Amino acid sequence: MRTKFLTLVFLLLPFIAHTEDTDSQQSDSTHAAPLPPSESVIKKIAIGSCHNQKKPAPIWKAITEASPQLILLLGDNIYSDTHDPEEYRSVYKEWKKIRPFKSLFTSIPMLFIWDDHDYGKNDEGRDDHPTREQIQRVFLEELYIPTDRRAWQSEGIYDAYIFGPENKRLQIILLDTRTFRSPLSTHPYGKRITPSGALLGKYIPTDDYTTTILGEAQWQWLEEQLRIPAQIRLIASSIQVLSNEHGWECWGNFPHERQRLLRLIRDTHAEGVILLSGDRHMAEFSRLPVDDPLSPGYPITEFTSSSLNMSGFKNPAEPNPYRIPETKQITENNFGLIDIDWDSDDPLITLSICSERNKNLQTIQFPLSSLQITSPTKDVTNDSSSD
Repeated sequence: MRTKFLTLVFLLLPFIAHTEDTDSQQSDSTHAAPLPPSESVIKKIAIGSCHNQKKPAPIWKAITEASPQLILLLGDNIYSDTHDPEEYRSVYKEWKKIRPFKSLFTSIPMLFIWDDHDYGKNDEGRDDHPTREQIQRVFLEELYIPTDRRAWQSEGIYDAYIFGPENKRLQIILLDTRTFRSPLSTHPYGKRITPSGALLGKYIPTDDYTTTILGEAQWQWLEEQLRIPAQIRLIASSIQVLSNEHGWECWGNFPHERQRLLRLIRDTHAEGVILLSGDRHMAEFSRLPVDDPLSPGYPITEFTSSSLNMSGFKNPAEPNPYRIPETKQITENNFGLIDIDWDSDDPLITLSICSERNKNLQTIQFPLSSLQITSPTKDVTNDSSSD
């Protein structure tokens, strides 16, 4: 009898061990704060990108102090740099154990897109990543993306959300600029120095119009989203859309795709568009002027917010023909704030670059009417000194 008992225990050991491990994982798991109800009026959103889980990140405390209703992370939210799904999962678990972030993650709702370092490896796109389907599943699981969202049923993490009643409607469009992106074209001499001393990256615009950033399915989906009524539309892209001369990753490396995006905004008569981007380890404001041939009939502003804890940008002379006059690049660690004063007759939108001590470094403001096709452009720009 004793021999039979020991044999039974031996056979059951793997199942017992697995059950205990599963229970332990469940008890240690962190659950994300639920998203606001769809009828919620969203007045304050924090944005940011480029967070290395191995480095100190006092900025999470600053974001908490800013009290946003929603946080939008624009890519490189972790630095995994792996194709191994289990290693990728372990990096997310490490991230969610960081105390300031863990508290934020469980108390303030978050939305996410990915960039290269939390998609695969540096500068990767469609053709470089052999395990992207498995990685996508881990991304959805570890960030507690609800299972009824689009990304659980098909390729790519792109998605869209609507908040607010009919006259205060905010649309957030999350683009996936990695899963479908074609290979990049490189300059034969690699990185270059401009006469002004700016270091340019190694990438150049492609002349192959069959290449893509979004892929055809995502393009069709995006057109559908832009036709949905909304007063303000935040379009999140992990890489910069407007700035196109720096030679690093940007939509300008695929000029036909960049034109397609701006033309689609124009042709769908989508009003209220503000572009959001990260990736660059610096923050800045760019603007497509209303008289640009690709303008939808109002100026489109792009808010680039980076990095959360990866400062070290050494290229202040970098060219950007779309940088808003009298603004500058911010090269210290930063996050962004979007404030919307829905209560005024002409809602005021304030975009702020904030330091890791929650100090205002730079701000621009404009009324909602300036994002409407039939209205003239108005703008007020203010600079605050770095603390």
